[in-house]
Amino acid sequence: FSTTIEQRYLEGDKQRAAAVLVASKAVATRYGIDADTVSRSGDAVEEICKVAEERDARLIVLGSHGWGAIRGFMSGSVAAGVLRHAPCAVLSGTPQPPGLLDPHVLVGETASSRRHE
Repeated sequence: FSTTIEQRYLEGDKQRAAAVLVASKAVATRYGIDADTVSRSGDAVEEICKVAEERDARLIVLGSHGWGAIRGFMSGSVAAGVLRHAPCAVLSGTPQPPGLLDPHVLVGETASSRRHE
């Protein structure tokens, strides 16, 4: 029974991720950016850093919950983990429309960041 529930949640997350990728690509296109999208399962910090390394990214841009140090530490902040392990520079802040027209910028977002908007 629990496996079925877990599978439904996982499928829902995959569908939400696909929708976010489509919307993000549309925004990038509107700003003249030729964007590729990637969706992976696994540890968010590890996967974001892997994609950055594979694509030779010069910058990773991440949104932040803005929960503060204690709550972020307790919940395991993805942004903090990426800051520690990224193979390139990391910019973390409140999500904004893309302003950097650089094909080597990686923008990462996790399903959990969408749940708390």
